[in-house]
Amino acid sequence: MSNYELYEPLQSGFRLHHSTETALIHIINDLFIAADSGRLSILILLDLSAVFDTISHTILLNCLSDLLGVTARS
Repeated sequence: MSNYELYEPLQSGFRLHHSTETALIHIINDLFIAADSGRLSILILLDLSAVFDTISHTILLNCLSDLLGVTARS
């Protein structure tokens, strides 16, 4: 993914030298900066992991292949 620069700039998962810890540090830093500036902050967290249990993986893989050219390696 790094060869094609497919990572989001702030993505921490599945990246070398990044983790949930670096993601939390970034979020906490942003909250402190906002608080120091007198701004109101709202943090909304969504867990979408269960969504992948409700879809057909075959259909998902076909869509990824058709739309983005993503294929499985053997």
